[in-house]
Amino acid sequence: MKRSFKAIALVIGVSILSALMISPTNGDVHPKFFFPINSSISWEKTPDQGGIFSWEYGYNAEPAVLTGNTDAPWRQSSRIYFEVRSDREGALVLRFNQTNGKVFYSVFTPTQEWQAISFYPKDMIPFDSASNEPMDVSLLEHIFIADMNGPDHGKSGDRTVWMKNFSLKETIQTDPDVVPEIPLLAYGPGGRLLTEQDFKAMGVSAGQWFFATDSKHSPVKVTVKTGTIKLDGEPASVPVLIPSSTSPLTLEILFWQAGESYKLWLRADGRGKGIQNSLINGSILLNLELAHTRLNELLSSDYTKDKALSAQLNRMKIQLEGLDPLESTKECAQKADLILKQLLDISQKSVAAQSRERVMKRLTPKNRVILPFSMKSDLNNQPWVQLVEPDFRIGVVQSFGFEDPQETNSIPEYYAKLRETGFNHFVLPLFWDKIVDEKNKFTHWEDILQIPELVSLGYTLHTHAVIQAAKPKFIEKQRGEEFRLSAEQHLAKVFKTYQQDYGSSMHLWEIVNEPSSNIYGGYRVKDRVRLVEALIAAHRNMAPDAKVMVNDYDWQRGIDAQVPWEKKRITGTLLFYQALLKTANPPDVLGLEWYPGLSVNQPAYGIQLFEPCKDLLDTGIAWDQLLSLGLPVMISEFSVPDRMAPSGKNGYAWGKWDMEVQARAAVDSFFLALSKPGITGWVWWGITDKEPWNTGGGLFDSQGLPKPVLEHLGKAISSLKKPLKTTINISNQISMPSVPGIYRIFFSNTPESGRLVRLSKTASGEFTLALENQISF
Repeated sequence: MKRSFKAIALVIGVSILSALMISPTNGDVHPKFFFPINSSISWEKTPDQGGIFSWEYGYNAEPAVLTGNTDAPWRQSSRIYFEVRSDREGALVLRFNQTNGKVFYSVFTPTQEWQAISFYPKDMIPFDSASNEPMDVSLLEHIFIADMNGPDHGKSGDRTVWMKNFSLKETIQTDPDVVPEIPLLAYGPGGRLLTEQDFKAMGVSAGQWFFATDSKHSPVKVTVKTGTIKLDGEPASVPVLIPSSTSPLTLEILFWQAGESYKLWLRADGRGKGIQNSLINGSILLNLELAHTRLNELLSSDYTKDKALSAQLNRMKIQLEGLDPLESTKECAQKADLILKQLLDISQKSVAAQSRERVMKRLTPKNRVILPFSMKSDLNNQPWVQLVEPDFRIGVVQSFGFEDPQETNSIPEYYAKLRETGFNHFVLPLFWDKIVDEKNKFTHWEDILQIPELVSLGYTLHTHAVIQAAKPKFIEKQRGEEFRLSAEQHLAKVFKTYQQDYGSSMHLWEIVNEPSSNIYGGYRVKDRVRLVEALIAAHRNMAPDAKVMVNDYDWQRGIDAQVPWEKKRITGTLLFYQALLKTANPPDVLGLEWYPGLSVNQPAYGIQLFEPCKDLLDTGIAWDQLLSLGLPVMISEFSVPDRMAPSGKNGYAWGKWDMEVQARAAVDSFFLALSKPGITGWVWWGITDKEPWNTGGGLFDSQGLPKPVLEHLGKAISSLKKPLKTTINISNQISMPSVPGIYRIFFSNTPESGRLVRLSKTASGEFTLALENQISF
C-alpha cells in the first residue's frame, strides 16, 4: 500500500501539470482540471455541459492516475461530490496532499451502475497512522485519483471509469447530507455478509443489537433501516445507521463473534475519532473497526505496559494497518477478524494475569510504618506479617430460595462454609415488599435470613433495596410527594430497627436500588435524582456518620432501551450518578451491578435478559469510568453463569459457559476488582442455584453441594493471606503490605506469639498501624 502511494507521489513533480490545470468554477470541477498519468481521458459530452468524461487505461506495473492542483474553491469546500461508474470491478483511491506535507486518503469502489460519492474532510484517513490531525482543507495542494490494482493484484487488460457532476460544496450548514446514512458492512464466520436480521439473530439485549454513545459516554439516538448497496457489482442488503447528531459517535455492537472462540460486546470508535470518520465509500467495515478499537484500547491500557507485550502489540498494529483496503471487503474482514481474535486473547489473559500481579505486589512489604508496640528481632528470628482480614469486602447475597423450611435449616451451614472460604461480608436483601406486610408491619423475612448467625460468624453487613421498584400493594399507586413521604418513613423504620439490633456490624446503608431504570412514584429521571437526594438527606438526618450507598445496574443503553417494565424511562448509570453527585447530598459509595454473560428467564415477571459479555479489558474501562467520578465504588452485585442460555445468547468471552469457565471468570474478575484501589468490595449474587436471577449463578448447586467456583475463589482469597517475611529496623519500623486490613505479626521461630494490628490508609495516602487487640496467640 505504501509503495503504491509513493508511486502516486512521483507525479507531483511533473512540470506540465500547472500548465494544464483548470480550476473549479462556481463549485464545479471542469473535466480538464484533471491531468492523466499512465492513462487518458475523453469527453462524451462537451465540457460546457458539465461533462461526462471517461478515464481509460490499461493495467501496468505503475498505477493509472488522475491528478490536479487545488486552489481557493477547494480550500473552502465542505464536501466533494461526484458520480461514477466502471466497466470493471476494483477499488480506487482518492488522495489529497497538504502544503505541510500531510497526506490523506479514502477508498471507493465503483460499480457498473452510476453511484453518488461524497467525501467530507472528516472522512479522509491520515496516511501517517500515528497522526491524530484531521484533514485541513485550507492547506490542500494536490488531488489524486488512482487505480493501484495492477498486476500485483492480479489485474490485467483495460478499464474505463466514467465520472460526471464532479463538484465542490461549500456550505456545510445547509448541506442536506451533513448527517450521513452509514451502511454497516460486517462479515461473520465463513465470510458471509451479515444482514440486519443476522445481527438480531446473534442476540438482542433490552431490545437492541447495538447502541451509540458520544465522547462523554452519553447515549445518542441512532435509528436503523435496511438498505441495499452495490457490493462487488451485486446488490447487498445491510443495516443502515442514521445518527441524530454530527458529533463523533462510538458504535457498540452486542454479541459480536470473532473467529471461533469469542462472542461478546465490542465497540467501534473510528480510531478514537468517531465512526463517521471511518467511512470508506460511505460504509463502515465493522470487522476492521472493531480490531482497530481493541488495539487502541490495549495500547492505552495500564495492564499491557510490559515490554514484551508492548512489542507484540506494536507488531500487530503494523499487521493491522498493513491490511489493504483495495482488497475485497470480505478478504479484508476475514484478516481483521483473525487479528481481532488474537487481541481478544491478550485482552482476557494479560489483564487477568496482571491484575493478580498488581494485587500481589501491593501485598509485598514495602511501606514503612512505626509499630504500635515494641518488638525485637535478629537475623535468626525474622518477623513475618500475614493478612488476616482485608478491609476489602468479599460479599455474598441470596434473595430467594431460602423460604423453603428445608433450606432454612441449611442456612447456618452455608454461612459457615462461605466464611471459611474467605467471604467476610453479607448483603441483607430487605426488599420493601418482602419486609413489611399490607398493614405495614414487619414480616418474618429478617428471621428467615438468620442475621444473628451472620453477626456471630464475623460478617460485616449492608442493607439492599430498602427502597426499590417492587413495593407493597398499598404503596404501588402512590405518586409524587405522597410516594416520597412513604419512602422516607419506611427508610426511617428500617434504619431504627436494624441499627438497634445490628448497628455495630452494619458497614453500609444501601437506601435505594436501581434508580436510573426503575420507576419510583411516576418520577422521570431528573425527578428521581431529586428523590434519591432527598432520601440520602433523610438518612443523614437520622445517622450523620453512617455511610450511604446507592445501587444501580449498568444501563448504558440509555432511554431508548426496550424493557418490559413501565414507560421505559431509563438513563445510563454513569449519567445518573453524574447528576446525583452534583446535588447537595451525594452518596458515600457508588454501587455497580455487573453481570457478564447474564442469563435470566423469568416469564412470570416478563423479564428475559441474555446479556452479552464484556471481557476483562472492557470491564476495567467501564469500572474506571465510574471511579473517575471520585467516590469509592463497590461491585455490589456480580455473578457469571455455569451454563449457556438455551438461546446461546449470553456470550462466552472466557469460553462457552460451564462450571470450570464460571470459576475462571469469577477469579479473574475478583482480582480485577481487588487491583483497583478505588473499588472497596465485590459481592457475589447467588449462594445456591435455586436463586432464579442469574441462571446457574450460584456458588452451591441446587442440591447444596459446593461448585468449582467456590473452591477457586477460596484459593484466590487464600493466596492473599500467605505469610510475608520482612524486617524491623532500629527505629522499630516495619515494612508492611499496602492493602488495608488486619494483619498478624509474628516471629518465624515462635509463630504462636504475635499481635493483631490494623493497617489503615489515611486521606493523604499514608499508611498507619494501630494495635487491633492485646491478644497474643
